[in-house]
Amino acid sequence: MMNASSAPASPRKRITLLEVAVVIVLIAILVALLEPFPSSPEYSHFLFRQANNGRMISNAMANYAGDGEYPLYRDKKDPTTKICESNAAFDILLEGGYLDDKKLLFQTNSPWCHKVADSQAKPKEVMPGENDWCYVAGLNHSTAKPDWPILANAFVPGTTYYTTDVAKKGGSYRGKKAVVVYCDGHTEIVRLPPKKDFTIVPRKDKRTEEDAFAPTTDWLTGPNVKVLYPK
Repeated sequence: MMNASSAPASPRKRITLLEVAVVIVLIAILVALLEPFPSSPEYSHFLFRQANNGRMISNAMANYAGDGEYPLYRDKKDPTTKICESNAAFDILLEGGYLDDKKLLFQTNSPWCHKVADSQAKPKEVMPGENDWCYVAGLNHSTAKPDWPILANAFVPGTTYYTTDVAKKGGSYRGKKAVVVYCDGHTEIVRLPPKKDFTIVPRKDKRTEEDAFAPTTDWLTGPNVKVLYPK
């Protein structure tokens, strides 16, 4: 009878290329499931389309402002009628012919937008639910610094931050990315600092840990500077 200790050892199993490929695919799937912002072509399309829309809105605002303020007032001839939300600011651009189509203000899958913009029924008025842009009122075209933000995907109401909850206003990109337009006209798809529930757009200077939409003594300065929200 053969001694158990003298039995030949079983051959060592080698990992095949197919098994390695399967492991890599499984890891990629897990990363995708855990990723707070979908990296699908659909969401990339939303982001780039929104960035292009932001550039066109910014150009319209710059043309309106000339050497003066952006649309802080409903009518340049009547500076006592200050606007209260960003929809009214964009009404000015539509009425004056600076902005051709209010569909540029709409963002698919944004909780701020609950209906598709109707450019035929009321082409010169931005109705509630047709706009996903916050707007920083009170900035002067000739004196605003290039890296100050002026437009962005709308935040959580009354704040300057985003939420990771896609069902809430301010959560259209799950607190992962945002489209931001700056005073010099350039537009960025900004990767937001990772947070648990809420996150902010960082400043474009050495104080990157601070909120880019929060006015300070050296940032977004002016007596009338404030963030206006959609209606």
